[in-house]
Amino acid sequence: MSGKDRDRIAQLLDARLKELRLRDGVLPSAPRRGKSPNPPAIGGASAKPDLESPRAGRTVESIGGFFDPAARLNAVSARAARTGADSVLSDVPGIIECFRQRYPGRDVAEIIGREFETATVAAGPDFIEVCRPTDMEVTVMSRSRAVTAISSALWLLPGIREKVACELCGNGNATIDSLSSHHRFGSAAARLLRTLDRGGAARVSAIISDRGGAAHPLNLAVTAWFEPRDFLFLDIETGGLFGGSPIVVAGLASACDPARPGLAVVKILCATTPDGEAELVRRTVEEIEGHKVLVSFNGKSFDLPYVSQRAAYYGTVIRNDPLHLDLLGYSRRLFSGKTTDCRLSTLALEILGMARDLDVPGSLVPCFYENYLKEPARNAGLLAAIAIHNCYDMDQTVRLFHEHIKRLEGCGGVVDQEGALAGSEGVE
Repeated sequence: MSGKDRDRIAQLLDARLKELRLRDGVLPSAPRRGKSPNPPAIGGASAKPDLESPRAGRTVESIGGFFDPAARLNAVSARAARTGADSVLSDVPGIIECFRQRYPGRDVAEIIGREFETATVAAGPDFIEVCRPTDMEVTVMSRSRAVTAISSALWLLPGIREKVACELCGNGNATIDSLSSHHRFGSAAARLLRTLDRGGAARVSAIISDRGGAAHPLNLAVTAWFEPRDFLFLDIETGGLFGGSPIVVAGLASACDPARPGLAVVKILCATTPDGEAELVRRTVEEIEGHKVLVSFNGKSFDLPYVSQRAAYYGTVIRNDPLHLDLLGYSRRLFSGKTTDCRLSTLALEILGMARDLDVPGSLVPCFYENYLKEPARNAGLLAAIAIHNCYDMDQTVRLFHEHIKRLEGCGGVVDQEGALAGSEGVE
């Protein structure tokens, strides 16, 4: 094979890899024709420029191209300095002292109970459980709209993309139902329709993920085959990002109160000593095993694998495999370029209008926990701050899930293979 042929193959593979990353929400979408490549953030604030983008004047280095180690080191140092200057993390001792004063007291349970007046706080020697009823609805898509949305997505059938779909629609075949006797697509259409009739939500989700990517918004249509009580929302806080670090706080939310059906109850499990982690992990695993659907924000990459790892450390495993809806990927598909970034706190502020009060930066959770363990009585407010931070995360995850379902229903469930909602252009 000639060098020219190898270069051509490398270019094709690189282009295909970028397409797949864009499809799965890993990369920001390319600007649409006629649109500004850096649209302003919601609320009038300008989005931060992407310093790693060619549009910002940075030369993109190709594989095998010229590489200057000094220039790369300077670029990395500049980005690190910019991040440190813009961040409150430049004064960690000051932040710690600020939270000590904000949450005074020597007892973690008492501080948390004071912060959430409607919560029930049960405390033991090594473990705290906070149970807080909310007015947040656990939303599912209506069955009729979900069936219509999936049946209208002709691209779910192998061999159908935009051009073929347009030809089929022009011939009166606008739904998968109408293709059930088609000479080419009939067998695949019939199989998908049988799966829908049987309520095979996991199988339908697998088909959508295979054809449109794991982060395709149409995956949320499968919520129609479940009840609100089937859903568990999960978010954890750990003493570090690497294996062996304990789980400090686990946030769980579900519609578990029969007296208030459909409304979320948030549970915060907090280990006040390292010995309390075993009970925290046991209860978290029980909750996961007791629900059919898991909802998280970046939970596929972090929260669920971490819980599984810590469960294995204590000699157990999660014995079921719930359908997992990770809102990070869906949010990247829907909101990239429309918000400053796709962090949960940013989406909550700019999309949901949920502003956080003084809050622990997630990157400081290990530092807060370490300082708490050194002097638990003096630093009880630091552990309480972690639990309160987790409570914010749980509220915003449930609200963000509701927002995604609402937007999918609002567009009639019409979503193209690239994940764009019909009529969503410019709507915020």
